[in-house]
Amino acid sequence: MTYVLPNFFLEEQKENIIAKDSFFCAAYSSRQTQTDISIRNVTHVMILLHKGKKHLKFSTGTISITEDTLLLLSQGNYFMSEIVNDKGVYEATLIFFDDLYIHAFIERHKLQILDSMAEKTALFKMDGLLKNLSDSYRLYVNKTIENKSEILKLKTEELLLHLYANNKERFSAFVYTVLSTADSRMKYLLESNVDILEDVAGMCALTRLTKTQLRKSVHNIYGLNPKEWLDQKRMEKACLLLKTTDNPIHSIATGCGYSTVSWFGSQFKKFYRLTPKEYREQNR
Repeated sequence: MTYVLPNFFLEEQKENIIAKDSFFCAAYSSRQTQTDISIRNVTHVMILLHKGKKHLKFSTGTISITEDTLLLLSQGNYFMSEIVNDKGVYEATLIFFDDLYIHAFIERHKLQILDSMAEKTALFKMDGLLKNLSDSYRLYVNKTIENKSEILKLKTEELLLHLYANNKERFSAFVYTVLSTADSRMKYLLESNVDILEDVAGMCALTRLTKTQLRKSVHNIYGLNPKEWLDQKRMEKACLLLKTTDNPIHSIATGCGYSTVSWFGSQFKKFYRLTPKEYREQNR
């Protein structure tokens, strides 16, 4: 199973949310499991690890986060997350924010972002001040206080400003990734997560849009309604699997989100005027 963040916290683990608004969310995690969990993040995230260890396993390698590090991770990454308990204790704060938050932050503080290669991840070593800022976040986990979200947004800006001041090059590399996807965030979000989308409801959950908002956005980008776009992407995936693998057709049907082989076959024939078997024979 793949967990989509921050959706998992917003929908399934609401008690873990310590602050949120339309483009910012902070969640507290104290899970005890050591099992690898599949994760897909659909907004940018800052991870503050207070106790224990966490290993993030990407296709390109593994990043280990400890109590003396801070990680910035851009949207659209797919990875396995493994929690390593320290004497049975694990605590972390995950701070999610979108492109608008970063744009406003850069403009408000008039930051000079360096020309740099875009990096999807940025790992920073904690110094004394950064550790104090991280620990202060933890103090708000169980506090009931007026304007809590606004306070934690300001504390997040403190953290980001400190990262910018201490390692401008690494911070700039991360910001370049954010800026490179900002103008087409919806397109990027849908296309980088198409493999976990099963229906239009899933598209709404992923993008956090209503059906009406989603329909308007998808039509503006692709000239299709959401179901048409999803069906098209499913068929593209099916064609690739039929041409390049020996997977059974029933397995391909399931992998592309179809509940039965007959339904998959009828939909496939509408698109290509061939059955899946005929398509495979002609393209192998």
